[in-house]
Amino acid sequence: MAGQPGSHNGLTLAEIQAIYGITTNAHNSAFGRMNSETRDAARSRKLPDFCGFSEPKLHYRRHNGELLPSDGCICAVSTNCPWKPSGEHDCRSLVPAPKPSHDGALGHIGPLINTHISKDLHQIILTVQYFEKLALRLQDDHANFPQIHQHIRKWLSDMRCLSIDEEILALSNILEIFSDFSRWIVKNNVSYRRVPEDIRGDMVWLKSRWQKGDWNLADPLRGLKIAYKNDCISRSLDKDWKFYNPAWNRFGHNGLVPGVTWRYYIAIMRDGGHGSPEAGISGITGQGAVSVVLSVPHTQGEYADWDEGNKIGYVSTTGSKDHPSACTQFLLDSHDWYVNSRKIKVEGEDEQAEEERKKNDRPVRVFRSWKLPLKNTWRPRNGFRYDGLYDVVDKELIDPERALYRFTMERQHDQWGIRVDQPDDQTLLLWDQCAIAQKTAK
Repeated sequence: MAGQPGSHNGLTLAEIQAIYGITTNAHNSAFGRMNSETRDAARSRKLPDFCGFSEPKLHYRRHNGELLPSDGCICAVSTNCPWKPSGEHDCRSLVPAPKPSHDGALGHIGPLINTHISKDLHQIILTVQYFEKLALRLQDDHANFPQIHQHIRKWLSDMRCLSIDEEILALSNILEIFSDFSRWIVKNNVSYRRVPEDIRGDMVWLKSRWQKGDWNLADPLRGLKIAYKNDCISRSLDKDWKFYNPAWNRFGHNGLVPGVTWRYYIAIMRDGGHGSPEAGISGITGQGAVSVVLSVPHTQGEYADWDEGNKIGYVSTTGSKDHPSACTQFLLDSHDWYVNSRKIKVEGEDEQAEEERKKNDRPVRVFRSWKLPLKNTWRPRNGFRYDGLYDVVDKELIDPERALYRFTMERQHDQWGIRVDQPDDQTLLLWDQCAIAQKTAK
C-alpha cells in the first residue's frame, strides 16, 4: 500500500533503493516519457570526476521489520516518506538553522575569462552549416529519426559551447536556416516524434541569443565581474554589459526557455530570471512571486521541501505570528491570484476572451540548483537549470507561531518537459575548464 515502508505508489522497495525514491508522478512526467537509457542515466545521476563530487554509500537498518536504507528518508522527493513520524509534516527540521556570515573586503576586479574554442574560421562555418543538412534529412519521411535526433542534439551542444561572431552568422546563414526549419514545422504540423521538444527548445534559445548579438555562449562568466581575495573568488553583475537584463520583475518566461542552464547563481540575475542575490524567492509587492530557486542554502540543514518534478512542496521563510515574511507574502499573493483569477472560467467566455485573460497570468519561474539533495532525480548535475512556469495551487500553515507555510506548486501544462539531461557532459566540461582558468588567473 502506498505510503507504507516497502511500497511507494506501486514501486517495490528494491526500486525505491535503486533510484533514491523516484517521484510519485514520474509515469506522467517528462522523466517518465524518456527512453529507458536516458531515464536510467538521469536516475543514477553519476557525476563526472571533474565535478569533484561522489555519490553517497548506502547503509541499511531495520524499520518495522523491513530492511531500509539508513538514509532512506525520501521527504525531499515525496510526501509519502516511510520514515516520517505519525502526525509530523516531515522527517527533517522544517527550516534550517542560520550560520554566521563572514564579511571581508574584496581585491581587484579581474577580466572576464576567455573560453573561446580555437577553430579555423572555415571549419566553424562548416560546423554551423551542418544543421541545414540534418534539417533536410528530417524532412524525409523514410529517414531514421532517432539517429538524426542524436546528431542534432550533438550539434546543439556544440553550438552552446562554441564562441561565434557576426561574421560567422552571416557567412553560415544559420538564422535563416533556423527560420526555414521553424516554418516547415508549423506549416506541416510536425509531431514531437519527428522533432522532439528538447530540440525545438534549444533552437529557440540559440536563435534568440544570436539575434540579440549575444554570441559568446561558451563563456559562463560573460556579463559578470570577478574579484579575488586570498583564496576566495567573488562574482558580481556587470551592469554595463550590453545584454544585461535588469527587468527580472516580469511574470512569465521573460525571454528564457525551459532547459537553459547557468554555472553561477548570479548569471540567472544577469539574464533577468531572478531578482535577489540571496533570497530564493523574488516577487512584486501586492502581486506575487515572480521566481523561485530550489536549492539548499548555506545554513545548517535544509528546508523541508519535496520535489516530484511537475509538482513541488516549497516551505517558506520564517516570520512571526500573524506576520509572514516578505518572501512568504509573495507566495501567499500568488496563491490568492491563482484561486481568485487564473483558474476561474468566466461564464459565456469565448476562446479569444479566455486567451486575453490569460495574458495577465502570474505564474512563477522555477529554477533548480545542483545543491538539492542527491536523491532528487530532478536536480541538475551542476549549476542551475530553468524548469519552466509553475502555479501556486495550494498552501498549508505548518507552524502558526512562525507564520511558516508549505506551498504546493504545479507545473503548467502548455510548455516543454523538464530537461533532466541538462547541463550535458560537454557543458560541464567547459564549466570545469572555466573554473580552472579563474583559479589560474589569480
